[in-house]
Amino acid sequence: MRKWSNGRELGLLRVVGMLDHRVQRMVRLESVVIAGLGTFAGVLLGLFSAWALIFSTPRAARRASMCSKRSRRHDDRHQAHSESREILMRVSFTTILLAVGLALGVTAPAAAQSGACTASFHVLHDDTIGRLSLPAGIYQLATTETTCATASHLFSQFLRDYDGRLPSPWRYSVQGDGRGTFTGRGSFTVTRTGDVNATPTGGSASNGGGSHGDLACPGFFEVEHNDRIGVVRFPAGEYRISLLGGNLTCGSAVRNFRRFLERPAGNLPGGWVLLADAAEFVRGSSHYGFRLETVDEG
Repeated sequence: MRKWSNGRELGLLRVVGMLDHRVQRMVRLESVVIAGLGTFAGVLLGLFSAWALIFSTPRAARRASMCSKRSRRHDDRHQAHSESREILMRVSFTTILLAVGLALGVTAPAAAQSGACTASFHVLHDDTIGRLSLPAGIYQLATTETTCATASHLFSQFLRDYDGRLPSPWRYSVQGDGRGTFTGRGSFTVTRTGDVNATPTGGSASNGGGSHGDLACPGFFEVEHNDRIGVVRFPAGEYRISLLGGNLTCGSAVRNFRRFLERPAGNLPGGWVLLADAAEFVRGSSHYGFRLETVDEG
């Protein structure tokens, strides 16, 4: 429930104009605070448990030794107690280290990847990022110490920052027309591999896929009955779905719209928000989502 609520809150923040990097900074700060508190509490609990085990075991051993043979020598008992205490200290110390490692691992990012991403990224109109010229066409992303999903998301964001003022610590360099490198937390290179009519390589954002600019999906979506989502009515008929950019695919947009039609009250899942005036479904940003139009309107 909390995850769903956070998704809606972040979506509303982006819709009202909060920048992507500020939302990311807020989420990172919240994660660090929660992980720090959890680590501190876990270390204290581990230390207390180790202390209790270490100092309670000798007493239990002494009580057991009273029932043993009186002939056991004192030095044997002392040696056994020392060995038990040493073993417990080792086990407790190892347990504490594992607990700290697991707590810190909660906020550790996914393993970075390097190499060429397999999916194509569509730039639907001639665009620029500062001095970097990006003609419309098909692009391939190649990453170094970051993931294809992160590179796809950042490239979509940077295409909206046409003046070239990227969020810190990111900067760009120009290698040529339709080719540039972005460096920050890791780096990635974008290279134009074909024009808008070239055959793209399919794939999701996790493989470096995505698009920037409105993209009309092929075919039409048929609403079989008069329906509504919140205050927006969708009469029976055929609708054209257009992507608003970001790393959303036509297949994902169709699946989401089908799910949304099952929620006439308008309580959309996963942080999605319906902009009633434009019949647009967005999540996290007004540039990430899709628009519905009747065939007559198109």
